[in-house]
Amino acid sequence: KRKVEKWKQEFRDNFGKKNTGVPGKERLEIISRYSKKRQTKNTIDEQTWKDLDMDEVYCQMAYTNSSLGDDYLYYLLQNPTEDEMILSEREKKVSVLKEQEEIRIKLQVLYKRIGRIKKYSFSEYLEYLLKEKSGKNGKHYVVDILILLTLPLMYWHIGIGLTAFFCLILYNIVEYFKEKARFEPYLTSLRYLLKNLEYAKVVLQVALLLIMQQV
Repeated sequence: KRKVEKWKQEFRDNFGKKNTGVPGKERLEIISRYSKKRQTKNTIDEQTWKDLDMDEVYCQMAYTNSSLGDDYLYYLLQNPTEDEMILSEREKKVSVLKEQEEIRIKLQVLYKRIGRIKKYSFSEYLEYLLKEKSGKNGKHYVVDILILLTLPLMYWHIGIGLTAFFCLILYNIVEYFKEKARFEPYLTSLRYLLKNLEYAKVVLQVALLLIMQQV
């Protein structure tokens, strides 16, 4: 509870101010991946983006508190729209959030609870996860059979049998950590997805309050 109260005070103090926190080049590159894969006819090209120093603009605006928020803000800046209806709706939401501090802070706290994946691009690994095919376990079965075969080998020659047994165990350990490292980004993304789904209902309830204030 004390942590949440601290967040709320920070949100009040920082409202309307430039963000002074800088994500860093590596983090910005990760954030930009969502936008780069969803370019439209209005997408600002890379050279123009650099000329306008839009990464700096993004950093000053980035009071987002979740990975999804990071990605989508970058996407909105890189893909500006001229649609008056969309712009009008955004303006209404901004006006309500300015006036309704309680709703604004509730949303910020919820997104802060959801948090970020700092090492990976959530959207990217989620796409990979959906495309990932089940792996083949043939080599694991072969190793398991070979481990069993070391038992009669030990009976025949204890030294050779133990050497073969420990070599196969070592191979299994190395393979386990290799597979673990390969799947870690996917598992992290899956956990993050479940966390988003866990908070989705509450976020929707607060968002409905926001919509009602617009009417």
